[in-house]
Amino acid sequence: LPALAHSQSGGEGRVCGTRMLAMKAVAAPSSAMATKPTSFLPAQIDEITVGTQLEFPVSGLPVLLPATCQHVGEHAFVFVEDTQWDTNGGSVLQSHVDGIAELFNRSSPADPDRGVYELASQAFGEPPDVDGHDRIFILILDISDPVFIGFFDPAVATHPVPELRRDVLYLDERAVRRSGYLARGTLAHEFQHLIHWGHDADEEDWINEGLSGYAEEL
Repeated sequence: LPALAHSQSGGEGRVCGTRMLAMKAVAAPSSAMATKPTSFLPAQIDEITVGTQLEFPVSGLPVLLPATCQHVGEHAFVFVEDTQWDTNGGSVLQSHVDGIAELFNRSSPADPDRGVYELASQAFGEPPDVDGHDRIFILILDISDPVFIGFFDPAVATHPVPELRRDVLYLDERAVRRSGYLARGTLAHEFQHLIHWGHDADEEDWINEGLSGYAEEL
C-alpha cells in the first residue's frame, strides 16, 4: 500500500508525515532533537485542564512551540498553538476543537457510539504511555510543509528531556479548518502509527502504512 494518498478536495498529494519524519531522522539523526526550551522547564504537570499552557517540541523548529489546552475529553487533550487560536488573532475556533475531540473521544462515522480512540485501540492494541497521562495529546498547529496534514513523531516520545516526552498527534490547522474530512482521516491514520510504535517501533513501512490506511477505513 502506498504512503502517498490523495485528498478528497482537489486531488493534491498527501504524504504521511510520520514516514517522512522517520526518513529525515535516518538521514540526519540529530535533527529531530534540535529543539530547545524557550524558557525554564517547569516540573511535570500532573493535572491538565482547559487553559493549561505547555511547550511542545516540533520537528524542524529550533524552539519549543507554546500551545494551550482548549478541550479535555475522555481520551484526549486538544491543544492549539497559541498564535493560531481565534482570540489571539488566529483562525482556529472552539467548534473546530470540539469536532476533533468528538470524533476521537466519542463518535465516528462508522459507529455513533465509539470514537477513533476506542475503534483503533480495539483493532490495534492499547497506545503507549510515555508521559504518565491517561489521555493522548492532540496538537493543532501551523505545519509549515503543505503536504503534511499531520504526523506522529517518535522523537518526541523519546525526547532526551523527560518533561517533553508526550504521546502526541500533530494536526495542521488549515486542514482542520478547511478540509475536515481529510483531517479526521489523518487523525485516525496517525493514531495507528502511535499505537504501532508502542508495540513494534521498527515495523516495516509497508505494513505500518497499510494498517494506518485500514485505520482510516475503520
